[in-house]
Parts: sequence; C-alpha cells; structure tokens
Amino acid sequence: MNNHTLVGRLTKKPELKYSNAQKPYIHFTLAVNRIFKGNDGRDADFFDCVAFGKTAEYVGNYADKGLQCAVVGATEIGEYTDKESIKHKTVTVKCNSVELLERKQVQSVVDIPQKNEDQKLYEKLGVDESSLPF
Repeated sequence: MNNHTLVGRLTKKPELKYSNAQKPYIHFTLAVNRIFKGNDGRDADFFDCVAFGKTAEYVGNYADKGLQCAVVGATEIGEYTDKESIKHKTVTVKCNSVELLERKQVQSVVDIPQKNEDQKLYEKLGVDESSLPF
C-alpha cells in the first residue's frame, strides 16, 4: 500500500494556484526531521507535496512558513526531460489530507498604537497603570 504520514514544517508560505479548469491546487515543501543524521550530514528530509481542491484551499488560506503540519498521502514518481535531453525523476507526495498542528502567530497592528495612546493618556491624567484592575 502506498500511504505515508509525515509531520514536519513548511519551508515557505504556500501559494494557492488554479488550473485552466479553475480547480485549486497548491505545491509546498515539508521539512521532516530525521531521528539521526544521515551520512550526508543532513538532519532533515525535504518532501515536495501537492494538494488539490478543498485541501489546497485550506493550506493556501491558513498555512505559513515554519508552521508544523501533518500530511497523509501517496508518493507519486514522475519523470521529465530537461533542455539538455537529460532525464530526471521526481518524487511528490500527493496529499489526501493536511492538518495544521500550529496556528499562525498574528500580531494585531491596531493594538500596538492603542497601547501607546493609552500610556500617553495615563501619563497625562497622572494614573499609575499598575493600579488599574484590568
């Protein structure tokens, strides 16, 4: 059975795209830590992944660089010939499901000036901020 479960981190923010038939798809790379360093000195493997439909939209809307996610899918082996007529093999994980295991760290731009304005107001009124009940 060709079925893989991978847990790793996204190497960059995935970009949602649409086919000519307006079907959503997304490509992303997942960095998965190894249990031990390989002979090549690397301590992670990088898996090229692709997702389609609702899964692609989910990843495109909520995923970001560095977030940890779990991927379940099947490996597909492909082949192409480059401009110099050299054949290359590709290995891609076709995702059946993707689950984000973390949330994006969101910093509200609105809150930052508000805090500064509050501090100015407290100073102007002579209020000690530590005495406030909230």
